[in-house]
Amino acid sequence: MFDSAPTHTAFHPAGPGAPARACGSTTGAATAVGGVAAVTTKEAQGSVGHLAGLADLAPDPDLVRSLDAVSPEGLTDDAVLELVAAWGRVASWARARQLDAVAELAGRPSMNPVWPAAANVSARQRELGIAGDEIALRLRTSRHRGEAMVRMAQAFDRHLAETGDALRHGLIDEAKARAVVDGLARVAIPVALEVQDRVLPIAPERTPGQLSADVQRALIECDPVDAAHRHAAAAEERRVCRPRVLPDGMAGIYAVLPATDAVAVDTALNDAARTARVSGDGRTIDQLRADTFVALLAGGAHGSAIGAAGGGAGFKRATVGRGPSIRVTVPISVLLGDESVAATLEGYGAIAAEEARRIAADPQSTWRRLLTDPASGRVLEFGRRSYRPPAELADLVRARDGTCVMPTCGARAQYCDLDHTVPFEQGGETAPRNLGTLCRHHHLLKTHAGWRLEQPEPGEFTWTTPTGRVWPPAAGPPGADPPWS
Repeated sequence: MFDSAPTHTAFHPAGPGAPARACGSTTGAATAVGGVAAVTTKEAQGSVGHLAGLADLAPDPDLVRSLDAVSPEGLTDDAVLELVAAWGRVASWARARQLDAVAELAGRPSMNPVWPAAANVSARQRELGIAGDEIALRLRTSRHRGEAMVRMAQAFDRHLAETGDALRHGLIDEAKARAVVDGLARVAIPVALEVQDRVLPIAPERTPGQLSADVQRALIECDPVDAAHRHAAAAEERRVCRPRVLPDGMAGIYAVLPATDAVAVDTALNDAARTARVSGDGRTIDQLRADTFVALLAGGAHGSAIGAAGGGAGFKRATVGRGPSIRVTVPISVLLGDESVAATLEGYGAIAAEEARRIAADPQSTWRRLLTDPASGRVLEFGRRSYRPPAELADLVRARDGTCVMPTCGARAQYCDLDHTVPFEQGGETAPRNLGTLCRHHHLLKTHAGWRLEQPEPGEFTWTTPTGRVWPPAAGPPGADPPWS
């Protein structure tokens, strides 16, 4: 669909027959970029005449080299804006080239193990293979991000090749490409192709959110009968994601729900917040929505009474019912007043010493605290406010590991499997030096997909992947620069 022709009508927002805005040949890239560099504030105030050449250049190594030689200082505002757009096209091109490599990796036999029936592996996992895990570990990103790259690469390598071409030519960015791929993930190929043909011509002029809406509208128009089936399949993947770390001891929680449920939750939060405001509560609507959310779900664990006036650090804590058990690892020096050492909230990360002391001292709290030596991190004491503790050994290992021992995984240890690093049937002992916490997914990789795990010291883990990479890699000399610097 894309070639070296200087124009392309299929992607012009005005439709067929209008002058195309697709990127043309890159011949003369240095000349065009040089023209932009000459448009300084002094020489051409407000002039855009020298920018047309740059706007029409397709992304490729020549454009990268030319842009890299240009400094934005001294350019007019318009010229700098065109540089921003040109680098954006380069980023799209680079992402498409990266996804070419992802597709190659994902198609190799080593990335597609033969799963035994007893592993109970989902159809989704069988389709994606384990390339997403290799990529996540190499790029130090999440498994979700690695698998998303695989899904997009596979789509571009198959029926959504034209969307991949649009990304490669810089006509759309990664967010827009993802809107198309995600929107057509569960759609029959003929329908997906028809929707792609409808939305790609206008995609360059749409925001990612608008393009997502365009895809959904086109799907309903092209295939209304199957819409209910697609929704039912999508609803099977409803979920609430683990907390995402935000600055200053805050966190974000993201839920994926059927649209009607999401709107119902939003309406309930709004109604409760506005009712409280009418009753004289001084908190903002956003604060009241957040406090209602916590009070309804966490109850006595850490919730606030929605009807209480006031806000900020002093808002009233709810005491109704018994909340979930939540673990906080507290260095003993923190309880003695040390402000220089952070405590650790399981499932989140570092929290301030003051908050840790409040949790440890609160008689109403159902939080769990672990006292550790701040120097070694060794657990000194277990404390339990409400629920009966599990077996001492399992408790020790889960407290030590904190999360799944895959470096890129944040699954909380309390929900992970306790794995024998050396399998029990091969002589592995049931002891801290041979136990570790693995989420079910990474446990399957170790057991059935050729990933090898070793524990040279208790709580220190080394992975060897099917590609032969060892994680963590051997450390270089202290202060050494990265190899590409």
